[in-house]
Amino acid sequence: MRALACSFGLAWVLAAPVVGAEDAASTGWHRLVGILQYLEADYPAALASGSDFEMKEQNAFIDEAMAQAQALGDPGSPFVRRLESLRARIRAGEDPAGVQRDCRQLIEDLVATAALVRSPRHTPNLDRGRTLYGQLCASCHAADGSGNTPLAATLEPKPANFLDPEVMGALTPYKAFNTIGFGVKGTGMVGFAETLPEDDR
Repeated sequence: MRALACSFGLAWVLAAPVVGAEDAASTGWHRLVGILQYLEADYPAALASGSDFEMKEQNAFIDEAMAQAQALGDPGSPFVRRLESLRARIRAGEDPAGVQRDCRQLIEDLVATAALVRSPRHTPNLDRGRTLYGQLCASCHAADGSGNTPLAATLEPKPANFLDPEVMGALTPYKAFNTIGFGVKGTGMVGFAETLPEDDR
């Protein structure tokens, strides 16, 4: 459930894709996709947990998605109504399968509309990925990806355990890339879009 609410694992750093262009417009579309990726992965489990904290987080995500779509201006306006439908169901705490399905379809439509690139332009440098993971990620996610570190013990929510098959099963390279770039609001996962070059991410 926490796959997207935390940092990235070594396996995904090594496979991280890059966007087609790092201009402001492209970044806005990728950010909206990234938020919907969190909702798609997390909402059903958050609802099932019965946790007020988890549901507040989901409501914050859909509010952020609405604001991001509106910030895209006219090109984003066709997606606002669909996001309103998602927000109504999330506010009511219902239809987890439908919300997940509709998030997935919205992601595909956003990618197609904005012609977003989801694969790397260059083959990732594995040695560079290992170095960056050790420098930037291991303090929270541990050298082995388990998320078992003294710093991680102080964080809420906890960093993802990349040894968990359920976590990794929900995490695609594109999702990891968006998380690395934008971080996750309300968690210890910071974004690296402004501090790491695209190829490093």
